[in-house]
Amino acid sequence: MEATFKIKESEFDYAFFKKLKALFRGQDLEIDVKTINLYSKQLNAAIEDVEHNRNLVEFTIEEYDNLVHNLRSK
Repeated sequence: MEATFKIKESEFDYAFFKKLKALFRGQDLEIDVKTINLYSKQLNAAIEDVEHNRNLVEFTIEEYDNLVHNLRSK
């Protein structure tokens, strides 16, 4: 079993570890801890937008080609 928990620092306490212990009873665990930076939050929000068809931009292939051409000529 694999799980990802995104929690605030204030929730990272003994009660949290008790819940982990109950969830994974009788199993060996490996715990990795990392901070969530602003880029990760923005990326996760963008992924959620795509999954829910929100804040999407549509353009034709010709519009895309023109954009690429303009960016390359700068």
